[in-house]
Amino acid sequence: QKARELLLDKNLTSYIFVLNPERLPILETKKAITILSKYKIPIGGIIVNRVLPKSGGEFLKKRKEVEKEYLDLIKKEFDGFILINIPLLEKDIYGIETLNKIKSHFK
Repeated sequence: QKARELLLDKNLTSYIFVLNPERLPILETKKAITILSKYKIPIGGIIVNRVLPKSGGEFLKKRKEVEKEYLDLIKKEFDGFILINIPLLEKDIYGIETLNKIKSHFK
């Protein structure tokens, strides 16, 4: 009971969501906020993470290097599994048009 009171006290506790600016995280965050709001659990705000800078240049070059390290780690950690890399697209993968753009990666 005491923990519940603490979690519901707007002066002491609030939930802060962190999401990437992508379709699925937006839908998941919206659903979570709807559920928490139903139970009157306070929402303190939303942090949008991984927003691309207005200009790329050197920044995107460095990000590509970091991404390669993570892709290598994924290969190592998930050895034996089928791994499919889908490139970053201009739009979210949603509907037949974008599915057709990525289908070649599944062969």
